[in-house]
Amino acid sequence: LPGEAQCIDRLMESFANRLYEVSNSYGSGGDNDQAVEKAMLDPPCTNEPSDRSGTLDPPAAAEEEVNVSFPFKSADAAFILSFSTIMLNTDLHNPNMKDEKRMTLEQFIRNNRGINDGADLPLDFLTNL
Repeated sequence: LPGEAQCIDRLMESFANRLYEVSNSYGSGGDNDQAVEKAMLDPPCTNEPSDRSGTLDPPAAAEEEVNVSFPFKSADAAFILSFSTIMLNTDLHNPNMKDEKRMTLEQFIRNNRGINDGADLPLDFLTNL
């Protein structure tokens, strides 16, 4: 579809900016991570009544507790990692790819070196992703 790539780019840019904004306003660590997760998953309320709380949380994710910290120094770092994660997902799940050509964890980490304003993202963060 014409313009589809631009729509995806705008969506990813908005996501990265919002993630950086929310994670920056709450800081990092401990209980703040749950506040960041809630702010990201609960969109602003509209005037329309709804049965749902507004969360986009899938059922499987609600069953497990995840302690995530957001180490981004800029919205650009979040954008680049978002794009890199999409590429990793495509690489891992494309049926046309041979297994020996699929990206390894080491390659994923190497591909994301220096994306955090010249610094590396924490290895445990990339590994858990």
